[in-house]
Amino acid sequence: MTVTPKHFNLAYGMEGVVWDGRQLTKRSDAEIRYDIDCMREAGLTEIMISSYHLEEPGNFNLDAETRRIGRELEKRGMKANQHHGYAACLALPGTSQKQVVENLKRCIDFSANLHADNLVLHLGKLAGHEPDMDREKKAFQRLLDRFGADCVMDQVAENMREAGDYAQKNGVRIALENLDAFYHLSDICHLPEILRRTNHPAVGACLDFGHAHCAGVSPVRWIRILGPKLFTTHIHDNHGNTRNVRPGELVDATKEFDEHLSPGLGTISWTDCITALWEINYPYTLSFESCWPGVTGPERYLYSERFWRAAEQTAMRRLNYKKKGA
Repeated sequence: MTVTPKHFNLAYGMEGVVWDGRQLTKRSDAEIRYDIDCMREAGLTEIMISSYHLEEPGNFNLDAETRRIGRELEKRGMKANQHHGYAACLALPGTSQKQVVENLKRCIDFSANLHADNLVLHLGKLAGHEPDMDREKKAFQRLLDRFGADCVMDQVAENMREAGDYAQKNGVRIALENLDAFYHLSDICHLPEILRRTNHPAVGACLDFGHAHCAGVSPVRWIRILGPKLFTTHIHDNHGNTRNVRPGELVDATKEFDEHLSPGLGTISWTDCITALWEINYPYTLSFESCWPGVTGPERYLYSERFWRAAEQTAMRRLNYKKKGA
């Protein structure tokens, strides 16, 4: 296998909205400008941004706001690498899926407004509002018990194909995120199978390295299974499967478990991950869902980037050593 080392372009996350338990509220224009300017000062050209959607009520015009932020980015020579949205993936099988698909299309519109390459979505959400995550999971489990996983996955794939057609026309890809032990259908058995059934060029995956690691699944294994279907990433660190989560078990993503540390502050082997990304010729920007702790302004991105560049250099040295040994 020919491995071509490269320095990856990096992006970092920014929240566009605040959820107060009742409705979505947009962050102030000044707060958003400050975050974008800090990223630009750190030399970044792309960002990831969350989360404009129709699943929860909002007190502002989402279309106008995403267009405004898209213009703010464009003025600075920047764009969104991904829009982390939120949407149901199906209604009850055998019933109309029209509203589910329409909501997905609106999320795609918001992504296009942001000039985002990818709309990142969570699988395992049934149409209809549940008051908290626990009841949302229970509702989806009842769905699986009633219809069976095959029927549910087929319906998800059908909806994603229709949404994928719309995304492709608008220059956006849909990236389904691995939630591993945190949500239904989002583990290494089901998510790749849903992608296979969907079989659409604009529908792939977002690999969350931290979710995999704390669920006891190697991110390297995920990288190799997803291959060209890996469209984007969420990069953060943690201390691994400290709860002894069993395969197929669902747990809560507490901050003490899914720690969202900057790379290098947990136990993920980043040099192995980098090498695996090189092996599949991953061509896209890497999106970080973490920043260096204890610092503010541009430094919170620069400190994380320094670790990442050092890890890339270490991976390169390892490859060169192996070549000499051969």
